[in-house]
Amino acid sequence: MKQSLYILAILALGMRSFQAHAQSTPHSQETVYTVIYNSVPDQFRFPLIGFINIAQGSHRGLQVGFVNTTMQSFEGLQVGFVNTILENSLGAKIGFVNTTRKNSEGLRVGYVNTTLGSSKGAAFGFVNTTLDDTEGLQLGFVNIARKTLEGAQIGFVNVADSIPNGVPIGFLSFVKNGGYRALETSVNELYPFNLSFKMGVPRFYSFLQGSYYSSYDSQYAFGFGFGSLIPLKSRFYFNPELSNISPISTNNPNVTSLAAQLRYSLNSRIQLATGLSALWINYRQDSNLFDPPFFSLANYEFNAQNRLLLGARFAVSYNFTPIP
Repeated sequence: MKQSLYILAILALGMRSFQAHAQSTPHSQETVYTVIYNSVPDQFRFPLIGFINIAQGSHRGLQVGFVNTTMQSFEGLQVGFVNTILENSLGAKIGFVNTTRKNSEGLRVGYVNTTLGSSKGAAFGFVNTTLDDTEGLQLGFVNIARKTLEGAQIGFVNVADSIPNGVPIGFLSFVKNGGYRALETSVNELYPFNLSFKMGVPRFYSFLQGSYYSSYDSQYAFGFGFGSLIPLKSRFYFNPELSNISPISTNNPNVTSLAAQLRYSLNSRIQLATGLSALWINYRQDSNLFDPPFFSLANYEFNAQNRLLLGARFAVSYNFTPIP
C-alpha cells in the first residue's frame, strides 16, 4: 500500500512539473503531448514517446516513435522508423531512415543513413552516406564518403574522395584522390593468361581476375582477392596477395592462393612484379582439372579432394593513378 502511494506521489509530481513547463511555454510554441502526436518547444525537458514526435527547437534525451523530427539540434537516443534532425546530432539513431542535415556524431543504425555535413562515429546500414568529412566506420552494402575518410569502409561498394588514413574493404572500392586503380596481366602456376583489375588504396586493395588456359577442360576461371603495396626502398614494394578463383564448370574446384611478390615501379604508371605462391586446391568432386597444372615448383596431393601446389608468378601492371 505504501509503495503504491509513493508511486502515485511521484507521478503527481511529474505531472505537475510537466504542466508548469507547458504553462510557461510561449503561445507560438505550445506543447501538444497526446502520445499519438507530440509537438514540443525548444529545450523541452521530457522524453518524447509517441507515434509522431516533433521538437520545434533543440531537444535532449530520448525520442521513441514512428516519425521523430527535431527542428534544430538533438542530443541523446532516437528510435523510430524515420529519424530526422535539421541541425547537429550527438548520440545514437536507430531506425529505417536516419537523416542529419548538419554534423552527426555517434552511432547510426538503419537501412539508409544520411549525413549532409560531417560525421564521426559508426554507421551500420544498407546505404551509408556522408557528404562532408567522415571519421570512423561505415559498414553497409553501399558506403559513400564524399570528402575525406579517416577510418574504414566495409561493404560491397565503397566510394570516397580521399582516404589519407584508413582503408576501404569491399568488392568494389573507388577512391578519387590518392586511390589505387590498376590493370594487370600476369602468368601464374595454373593459368598462362590472367587479367585483373585492382581498386582501393595502395595499403589495401581488392581485385577481380579472369583467367584462361586452353589445355584445361574448363578453360576459363574467375576470381576475387585482396592485396597490399608496402613500400620498401625507392621504387620497390612488398606485395602480398590473397585470392580465390573458381573455374567455370559444373565440377569446379575451389582454389585459394597466397602470393608473396616483389614489385618494382618502372615509372609512376608501369610496375613489374614477381614472387612465389602457395595454392590450396579443394575438389568438390572427382576431377583431373589442374592435373598437370601449367607449371609448379612442388605438388603435394593429400587425398582425392585436397592438394597443395607451390608455384610462382610474373606480372605487368598499368596504374591509372600515379604511384611513386
